[in-house]
Amino acid sequence: MNNKIPWERIIKELKQEISLDEQADLDRWKAVENNRVLYEEFVQLWNTLMFERMTQPSRADKCWEKMEKRLAGTKSREIRFPANKFRWMAVAASLLLILLLSITGYVTNQWIRSNHVVQTYASYNGKSKVILPDGTTVWLHKETTLEYSSSVWSNQRKVRLNGEACFNVTKDKSRPFIVQSHGVDVKVYGTVFNVDARKDKEDVSVSLISGSVEVATANETKLIVPGEEATCAKNTGQIEVEKTDVAFEALWAQESIRFEKKSIKELSGYLSRWYDVKIILDPSIPESQAYTFTIKGEPFEEILRLMARINPIEYHYTEDETVIITPKK
Repeated sequence: MNNKIPWERIIKELKQEISLDEQADLDRWKAVENNRVLYEEFVQLWNTLMFERMTQPSRADKCWEKMEKRLAGTKSREIRFPANKFRWMAVAASLLLILLLSITGYVTNQWIRSNHVVQTYASYNGKSKVILPDGTTVWLHKETTLEYSSSVWSNQRKVRLNGEACFNVTKDKSRPFIVQSHGVDVKVYGTVFNVDARKDKEDVSVSLISGSVEVATANETKLIVPGEEATCAKNTGQIEVEKTDVAFEALWAQESIRFEKKSIKELSGYLSRWYDVKIILDPSIPESQAYTFTIKGEPFEEILRLMARINPIEYHYTEDETVIITPKK
C-alpha cells in the first residue's frame, strides 16, 4: 500500500467517516515519509475547501461534489518518488491538480499559492473544526482566529491563536507543535489541550487534558501535567499553575456535553460563553443546587427550561437580552 495513494481513506478520515481498520491501514501508509508529505499537501487543499464552505457555502458544496465524483472514478495510482525532494513535490502537486481539475479556480489558485501565504481560519458565529496539514485537529470557539505560515510548516509546526481553541495534536517527535498568543508560547509534541486567549481576558490560560505541555513567556517557563491549568498574565508574563477541572474547560469542543453535579454558578459561566449571552444570578440562589444533564446543541431557551425543572428557579430577559436568574417565588 505504501506506493499507492489511498484517496478514499484520506477523504473518509477528513470527513470523520473512517473505520478503525481503515484508519490503521491509513496510518501505516502515512508512516512513510514521502506519503506523509503528500498527505499534508492534500490536507492543505481540504482546509481551503473548508474555508470556502464557511465563506461561500453554496459554491463550496458544488466544489466538494465535483471533487468526490472525480475521486470516486479514479483508481489509486502508483507513484515512484524521485530522489530529489523538490521534484517529488512537483509530482505530488501535479497529481493533485490532475485529480482536482474540475474544481473552481479559486480553490486551485489558493492551493498553488499556499507556499507563499499565511493560512488563516476564523470562527465567528459558533465553533468550527479545522484539520491542519499534519492531521492535528483544532476546534475554534466563537470569534476565534488561527493562522500559520504554510511556507515553513514542513519544518516548523507553529500557529498563532487569537481567541479560544482546543487542540488534539498529532505526535511528531522531530517537530514540536507551538501555539503563540499574546506573548505566550505553548510547546507540545502530541497531546490534547485547551488554550483560552480571548482579547477581553487579562491572561492566557492553558488547560491540559492529556500528554505534557511546556508553557513559556518572556519571564519564565513551566511544565504542566494532565489535570493542571497554567494561567499566564499578559502584562507581567507571570505563570501560575493549579489543579482544575480541565475536562470541563474543554467540554465546549465536544459534540455533546455531560454536566455532573455542577453548581448554577459554574453552569452559568459556561452557558454564557457557549451561547454568547450575559447571565446574572441572584446571590440568594443556594450554592448547593446542582445540575446534571447533557447538552447536544439545544437552543438556550430549552436549556433554561430544563434548569427550571431541575431546581426551583425563574428567569427573564432584560431589554439588552441579559438573562436574570432568580429563586422561584
